[in-house]
Amino acid sequence: MRPVAVAKGSEHRALEHAGGRTISASAAVEDRVRDIVAAVRERGDEAVAELTREIESREPRSGLSYEIPRSELDAALAASDDQVVAALETAVARVRAFHLEQIEPEYSTEGGALRLRVAPLARVGLYVPGGTALYPSSVVMTAVPAVVAGVGEIIMVTPGASRETLAAAAIAGVHRVFEIGGAQAVAALAYGTDSVPRVDKIVGPGNQWVAAAKRQVFGDVDIDSIAGPSEVLIIADDSAHPPWVAADLLAQAEHDSEARPVLVTTSAELADAVTAEVSRQLEDLPRKDIAGKSVDQHGLIFVCQDMDSCIELANAHAPEHLEVLTRDAEAVAERLHTAGAIFVGPYSPEAAGDYLAGPNHVLPTGGAARYASPLGVYDYRKRTSVLAQSREMLAEQREHIDRLATVESLDGHARSVAIRFNDEGGDRPASVPVPLADRLLRPGLEVIEPYHVEHPVGIHTHLHANEMPFALEPAQAEGLSAYLGRVSLHRYPDAGAGQLRTALGSWLGARPDHLVLGNGSDELIALLCSTFARPRGGTSRAVVLFPSPSFSVFKVAALASGLDPVAVALDDRFELDMDALGQAFRVHRPNLAFFARPNNPTGTLWPREQLLSLAADHPDTLIVVDEAYIAYAGADASMRDEVGDNVIVMGTLSKVGLAGARVGFVLAPPTIAHALERARAPYNIGGLNQAAASYLLTEHRGWLEARCTEVAGERQRVAAMAQAYKGVEVFDSAANLLLMRFGEHGAGHGVWSALAERGILVRDLDKPGPLAGCLRVTIGTREENDKFLAALGNILGDRSAPHTPVGGTRR
Repeated sequence: MRPVAVAKGSEHRALEHAGGRTISASAAVEDRVRDIVAAVRERGDEAVAELTREIESREPRSGLSYEIPRSELDAALAASDDQVVAALETAVARVRAFHLEQIEPEYSTEGGALRLRVAPLARVGLYVPGGTALYPSSVVMTAVPAVVAGVGEIIMVTPGASRETLAAAAIAGVHRVFEIGGAQAVAALAYGTDSVPRVDKIVGPGNQWVAAAKRQVFGDVDIDSIAGPSEVLIIADDSAHPPWVAADLLAQAEHDSEARPVLVTTSAELADAVTAEVSRQLEDLPRKDIAGKSVDQHGLIFVCQDMDSCIELANAHAPEHLEVLTRDAEAVAERLHTAGAIFVGPYSPEAAGDYLAGPNHVLPTGGAARYASPLGVYDYRKRTSVLAQSREMLAEQREHIDRLATVESLDGHARSVAIRFNDEGGDRPASVPVPLADRLLRPGLEVIEPYHVEHPVGIHTHLHANEMPFALEPAQAEGLSAYLGRVSLHRYPDAGAGQLRTALGSWLGARPDHLVLGNGSDELIALLCSTFARPRGGTSRAVVLFPSPSFSVFKVAALASGLDPVAVALDDRFELDMDALGQAFRVHRPNLAFFARPNNPTGTLWPREQLLSLAADHPDTLIVVDEAYIAYAGADASMRDEVGDNVIVMGTLSKVGLAGARVGFVLAPPTIAHALERARAPYNIGGLNQAAASYLLTEHRGWLEARCTEVAGERQRVAAMAQAYKGVEVFDSAANLLLMRFGEHGAGHGVWSALAERGILVRDLDKPGPLAGCLRVTIGTREENDKFLAALGNILGDRSAPHTPVGGTRR
């Protein structure tokens, strides 16, 4: 470490000793990178493979592609040391919590006429160095803000991916990984190839080749910054502990032989002690050759006359990392304004920021901290101004616009306003004011579409809504009508729904005081989200987790309550992916986790042991088992007996013959039931609905249960017969529905349209993703099912195959 005495007032001149602090590629490097970028832009994957063979001696993995398959990421995660995985998951959780606060709101002024719209980028590329060290932490720091920002697709490139780097990618939410590096990787991201998607922005540090490539592609694609050598500046007085100061300097020096470790102090004694301590600690540092070169070539100790001089020098230097190890560290830190990150006090070492604390470690270098900021959520989102003015607003501005346009000699600008107020413009369009609802709408709700089910004209067979297909028999309907005639409609209904609670409790084998009743299960899902919405420590919003595909209301209720929905993909058989769920629980720490069992729209009955395992492993999450379809799954299928501290069961009467009554229930321990009752709306179930449900559960419970059994038998018959057509895949179901796949995306919609033309309505789920080519078919009466099967056979024509025995459906 080279000492430099700093005279008062000469702080800026003293910094000349620091020399150049940016990566300045030679003309030869710039020319070579220009050739590489041009080659990749022109020849795509062929050029990438050619260059990667030449520079990295690495062959493509498949064809000309270097993409690492998702299975390899999952395998790397499974093979990684448990403690490393735990550390990465903790880092992801903390970085996510810190960055959630960076989500900037949209806003409007002038009554909504002037607005700022904020939206995530569609696709970003992350460059993760390979070099002399491997950096899974860089994956966390670049990927997590992108996930928080809502980026559609996150692409990562890295030369020589380690197991830990791949594990970090799997945990942090990276979508695709390519094992390429250098200028060719940057060019592939910037312009796209047959295998590497073109991105909107490239972030992440790299060597001079990467820096040169980022400079050259900027403009065709956005970049975060041009990273220079890593640097730390430590301000310390005589109260600092020399071994700690030396350790922090070496922590930066071991990154790269070009790293810049700098100490600024008021104490010559501390300077000498730190110099000696650096030499001592270097002896057994595993990367001592790299760190030693950094210290010898770039290490500096500035000895200033007072703390004011130290602060002046630090602000002029504008370092990437700035540590403050002084008696009055907070007061000193308040006067520091140009640093990528400031680490205040003895227990905030730069290493904490590199890995776990939460703020980002991708920081401006080379003095760029004078004007640049750390990587954040804002780097992955773009802002768009929206102007929707009325004629009256433009009229108020007209005179000033005219004068300013005249000053700038831009007459066309003035005319474009004037023409709207004279006859030259013809008929004047009416002003379109921004609706009050749009001006007041809470951010986040704009992504929710109103609930709608396609209902073509001419439908006679309704197999789309998962209702019980049997109407009441005449005598039953007559008895119900007489019973409802005794309801006093001029009075509020029973606020506690006592009679209905008793009837439901008897049917479910549950204590009535453990039940919370709602206007259908949808209301109860929303009630759960709004009641148990306290954010975890360090976050601004609670998280609601659920598998996907599943019941759409889980996501809608979370968004409507201002919570963060997190969907965890089911496997290709629509079973729970327990590894992915466990990871999601650890990273996101959800307040609530919803599991529809049997699942809608797949009909899957997930093993109860899996849900109980999640409940045991994550006692701070409330597991909500939605048993809307359990009446069709068999006598012992329900998890009502498993209700406990963090497991509750909910259900509805809508699927067992009372869809028009809209009665749902939650079965929960008293503490949870009481909390829900605090927020439940009064009189939320109408008197007629209470009476109808109570009557039918008391007088005709056996008939309802028999009809459910009949539907379950029909489900087996319909599944077997539909499976007998070539190319039709019928998934196992324990509900009153069947999920059928008819081929690739588009094929299912074609069948849906043909069925609708024949008067039969099923649910069209055919869209890109796991439900591509799929329809959901509700089991109806035998007559309705026969109409469906006959129509299906007519539509599919000669695609018939040998009959599949009952129970022979495939996954």
